[in-house]
Amino acid sequence: MNILDRIRRAPRAVRVIAEIAVLGWLFRLWAVLSYRPTCEGPSPDCYTLAGDAKFGHLQANLLADTGRFLNPLEHLSSVERGVEEVLLDSAGDPPFFAAYLAGWSKIGFDGITDHRIAATFWGFVLIVVIGLFTRRLAGNVAGVTAAVIAALHPLMWVNDIMLLSEGMYQPFVVLVFWAGYEWIREPSRRNIAVVGVSIALAALVRAEAVSLYAFLVLP
Repeated sequence: MNILDRIRRAPRAVRVIAEIAVLGWLFRLWAVLSYRPTCEGPSPDCYTLAGDAKFGHLQANLLADTGRFLNPLEHLSSVERGVEEVLLDSAGDPPFFAAYLAGWSKIGFDGITDHRIAATFWGFVLIVVIGLFTRRLAGNVAGVTAAVIAALHPLMWVNDIMLLSEGMYQPFVVLVFWAGYEWIREPSRRNIAVVGVSIALAALVRAEAVSLYAFLVLP
């Protein structure tokens, strides 16, 4: 059975959640390409790379070029000053988001807008997992409603268009709670292992996820 057959055979609510996720993803693409397109200088009508987003974008390109996690700001400073390139290893940020963007850089999509578009994929994933998890908790109507909220709520899409790792982090947090719910329903070794793995994956995106071991697993 191919993927199209699986989609056609899925319950109607699941198909609706998938459709909402596609529309939410298209909305994010519109936001990147039209609502807040990339620009060089600060402007209220476009997006200028700065802060953590700049760190992640530049580190991803260095990772694609060198195979190493380097401090991109030190490297950029040395290039701008015209001195010997500074290649300083850095674990300033968890590696998952930069590694994801580096994969796109490796195949030629290494621009700021390219990376912003790549980041919108996680918005699609977020809508799907929120919709399906809520459907699991409270039924079809709740699942579809949650998917709509995830598609449109500014705090759910702004991280994607700003190229922030929080956009990738959010789906993994939902998966952590989903895994925790499944463990509560069926306390098995397999399910607690899934909880541990999901927290570990989230921590590879944002370091604060490690605290979930203390607040979720130990209790």
